[in-house]
Amino acid sequence: MRRTDDRTDDPPELAEHLTAAETADLLAAHRTTIARWAREGHIRYIHTPDGYRRYLRADIEAIINGRPTPAADPAETEERATA
Repeated sequence: MRRTDDRTDDPPELAEHLTAAETADLLAAHRTTIARWAREGHIRYIHTPDGYRRYLRADIEAIINGRPTPAADPAETEERATA
């Protein structure tokens, strides 16, 4: 059953991050496009402990508002993913 309140099962540190589906909805793109942009370094992300990507809410909002975002360094992203 779907919740109708604002609670989430994500830990507080993930509140500043979006799922692939949320990111795709906001950017009007397919989830595979979001994943490709992340691999290519256009969108920064982190990996959750269970292996899912979460995209930085501030970066996605900047893209929507036409502001430049810091380019993701693939090495830095992978470094964060294993930390």
